[in-house]
Amino acid sequence: MRRIPDWIRGLVPLWLADAYRRLRHGRTWFDPRGRSVRIVFTEIYRRNLWGGHPGELYSGPGSELAVAEPYIRAVTEYIHSHGIRSVVDLGCGDFRVGREVVAAAGVRYCGVDVVPELIERNQEAFGSELVRFACQDITRDSLPPADLCLIRQVLQHLSNAQIRAVLQNCSHYSGLIVTEHVLPEDKMILPNLDIRHGVETRVEIGSAVVLSALPFDLPVVEVLCDVPLPDGSIIRTVRLNGSPATPG
Repeated sequence: MRRIPDWIRGLVPLWLADAYRRLRHGRTWFDPRGRSVRIVFTEIYRRNLWGGHPGELYSGPGSELAVAEPYIRAVTEYIHSHGIRSVVDLGCGDFRVGREVVAAAGVRYCGVDVVPELIERNQEAFGSELVRFACQDITRDSLPPADLCLIRQVLQHLSNAQIRAVLQNCSHYSGLIVTEHVLPEDKMILPNLDIRHGVETRVEIGSAVVLSALPFDLPVVEVLCDVPLPDGSIIRTVRLNGSPATPG
């Protein structure tokens, strides 16, 4: 991935991305300005902005088994081959994917999400001796200890500053596996264009979260799996070796 100076990235202001989304989504677009991470993502679930039936707490089509199965297999193999005994899943959502990982790997699991009713539902329906859930803002709250930290399709919904905060907050984990919806290099305008936290990702504006590129510039050790989608985009899972360096 080519290194893009920050001044070029700054030529695409946040208001332009806002205007595009408002034009594309109309009344369904939820403006996050002035609203906390907790308020925004709680509203997304309440309004079913990622799909699902009214009243259903649904994390979106990216959590369907047909899409998530290669990720589940890759993470399970990594857990078994590295003797992982405990996992924290940041942005666990409706637990459809986490539940499959727990079933396949048999690890102690803590799912973290910022939406209170989601965590309450998960704890009541799925909590056990091995499985628990915590309502925390991963951009600012102290996170539970674990042998391995998973972040699946979460950073793509956050601003660059919030992503930096999450990565710094994860610096105590010895292992970190991150999954993002990305574009092939020949279809990407620039990696890591900034957005506000919310429903959409950078993909619809020709970008994506690429941790090995500026402004994050983190060492990605290996690609654990790629899941190609019909539109040519990819759901990519990468491993970072040890504690990630604090992004500059």
